[in-house]
Amino acid sequence: MKRFLMVVPAVALVLGSTTACATKKFVRTEVGAVNDKVGTLTQQLEQNEQRTKENETKIAAVDERVTQTDQKAVAAGSAAQDAKNAAAAHNVWETGLHQAAAGDTTCDKCKKVVPKARTNFTADGTICDLCAAGIPA
Repeated sequence: MKRFLMVVPAVALVLGSTTACATKKFVRTEVGAVNDKVGTLTQQLEQNEQRTKENETKIAAVDERVTQTDQKAVAAGSAAQDAKNAAAAHNVWETGLHQAAAGDTTCDKCKKVVPKARTNFTADGTICDLCAAGIPA
């Protein structure tokens, strides 16, 4: 019995010190699962790259449209300022017409009452400076 008690720990020691080897089936299964995950991630990465390229193209198109719109807005602002200046000049001239109390006359062409100082005598009658310049009143 003494001998048996000595053999059991020796056998346990030998069995415990041996390395456990993985079987081919286990390795194939585990490597196959990892390969599947890598394949899935590769597909997702390629899809993300494609979407990124599409978005970059769309962003460039939007940038171009914003630039064009900005240029149109600047041109519209400039035209509005020109129109405002022309209206102000015309308004100053008409204000002078209404403020002249004495010596007014009627333009034979546009039929507005204007100061005599702002009229011209022509073969067609008395016409205001605007009608003489060809500016519609």
